[in-house]
Amino acid sequence: YKKAVDPNLKNYDENEITLTNLGICYKHLKEYETALKYFDRAIEILPEYTSAIGSKLETLGILGRFDELISTCNESLHKNSPKMEVEDIIDFLERKRDALFELDRLDDALECSNEILKIDKSSHNVVWEGWILYELDRIDEAKDCYEEAIKISPEMEESYRYMGWILMDKRDYPKAIEYFKKACDKTTENENVDEEDGIIDTK
Repeated sequence: YKKAVDPNLKNYDENEITLTNLGICYKHLKEYETALKYFDRAIEILPEYTSAIGSKLETLGILGRFDELISTCNESLHKNSPKMEVEDIIDFLERKRDALFELDRLDDALECSNEILKIDKSSHNVVWEGWILYELDRIDEAKDCYEEAIKISPEMEESYRYMGWILMDKRDYPKAIEYFKKACDKTTENENVDEEDGIIDTK
């Protein structure tokens, strides 16, 4: 990354792609403010360039500038959504939801989550909805989300773990133990699959 942004190598076209790539390099070098300047320049050239906007949103999230992230996301979706790929819309909305959650704006996060689920009812997003509902103390609705997530992706460890927490809250300890054990089993299964692929991932 350092060589890619070498100030002595100035023979590049200042277009949105090159500027975004420079910003990404600075982001990896943890020079976040410089990265943001390059993303902003790329967006000035092509306001609907989702690679630059998405990279800017990611960088703002790293910096904890969640209000700015949300306003950037709202502005981009308002201006560009008819031209955007569905995957980019989902990505922007997920970043907005996460930022709202970090700001403890749980009702707004839930509204954003509902919007996401209209487009993408993946187990990951159903689990997120459950987590928001759990934080809002809407425990039974959260439980329903985790049950649904398990049906969608039975291999997803988080669904079993969060269900275990809910059952603990309900003092149903035998059932909680059952779900925590399933979460452990899924974690082991996922690690084994990753090891076969030559990748170790214990997230």
